[in-house]
Amino acid sequence: MQLYHRYGPLTTLVFCLGLSLLLMSSPENLLSAGLQRLARPFQQGAVGMVRFFAGTWYRYLYLVGVQERVEAAERQISDYRRQVIELQEARHERDRLRDLLGFQRYLERPAIAARVIGWDPSNMARSILCDRGSADGVRVDMCVTTADGLVGRVLRVMRYSCRVQLVEDELSNVAGLLQESRVPGIVSGRGADRPLELRYVAKAAKVFPGDAVIASGIGGIYHKGLLIGYVIEVLPEESGLFQTVFVEPSVVLRQVEEVLIFAAAEHSLLSPEDEREAEASDPAALRKPATGDGISP
Repeated sequence: MQLYHRYGPLTTLVFCLGLSLLLMSSPENLLSAGLQRLARPFQQGAVGMVRFFAGTWYRYLYLVGVQERVEAAERQISDYRRQVIELQEARHERDRLRDLLGFQRYLERPAIAARVIGWDPSNMARSILCDRGSADGVRVDMCVTTADGLVGRVLRVMRYSCRVQLVEDELSNVAGLLQESRVPGIVSGRGADRPLELRYVAKAAKVFPGDAVIASGIGGIYHKGLLIGYVIEVLPEESGLFQTVFVEPSVVLRQVEEVLIFAAAEHSLLSPEDEREAEASDPAALRKPATGDGISP
């Protein structure tokens, strides 16, 4: 015990110095190694977190770029689709106008080309509005057609437009006949989405589904030979003198976009001012039938 009290402090100091030298002279600092082992999980977690956020940021930037490229591609596709639709519409319009021109040349009659710009919203009167009027030479009771057949007649004329009564209107009556058998009758409208009716067909007349019905030309409004439609049903009546014949119009009236307005023999394609000038210079000029095969612009 006395030895400890005498040499204990010195021994403890020597021991600590030796331990310090041992630690300092060791190839691997034991305390540093211990701290590294303790800090390693936190370091790995921090590195993983940094890598995660960095990767997420890079992926976000990549997706933003991809999204921008996708949006640009969608806009380009939309432009291409619009151009395709415009080209298809131009082709359809060209085909319709070519058919109208060929039909007008076939009839060899002066005509006015017009566009449909409006429909009668009511279900009672079936009519359309066209963009040609008295300033273009349109007159009441002129015949209106397409290359597929009869559309109707001019019912009312304004200066720059006209109202056309369709053949399906309930007040429309067209003198017609069966093309093959030449059996006459009156083609009457029955309203929207309903077939026409060929009335006053003799009970003994032979009528078959598929027979073509054309305008007879009687009355001077509708050009003779214009196709009206085709027989779809024949209902012989048990009593009476006539049979009921239903006719499907050859023209899909709801899809009409351009029409030809034909002048009857007593009509002129001159404007009212030109008519007055022509009548003043030659009163007989307006009584002459019009000729020519050009379509009025």
